[in-house]
Amino acid sequence: NARALTGSSEVLWRQFIVTIENADSVGVYLGTPRLQAKEPKPSEPTVEIEDFEFYRTPVELTPDQAAQLIILVSNPHLFSNYRGMKLCGGFHPDMCIEWTFEQNGQHWHKRAFICLGCNECRFIDRLSAIQVDMSKQAADEFAGLLRGLRKD
Repeated sequence: NARALTGSSEVLWRQFIVTIENADSVGVYLGTPRLQAKEPKPSEPTVEIEDFEFYRTPVELTPDQAAQLIILVSNPHLFSNYRGMKLCGGFHPDMCIEWTFEQNGQHWHKRAFICLGCNECRFIDRLSAIQVDMSKQAADEFAGLLRGLRKD
């Protein structure tokens, strides 16, 4: 079960979430499947974000979905300090949530990478990066949201 974030993990997470509700837009990139050595790459165009491959076109979110993501990512009871690498083949995000900001002609973003295989999340912004573990409740909620976003 998830224990609360503590120390620098809590500080960095709080720095990440403090402004996401002020984003100009939010989108979700869907992760490509984890491929075995000889499997063909997806035929759909992809993009690399922070060394991970996603389908190129982000999913547009409804205002309700965007609000749900903010509530989920901002809930301190759903995350705990990273406890180390899992035996699932390594971090391979199923989704990348991207909050985009613009002020005085300057553009920047914050991203949350969600891996449902190992129940881990990476929060990356222009100042810092943090990896945390997610509770089963968080993973279930992200999985439900992801099912709603997939077209297949």
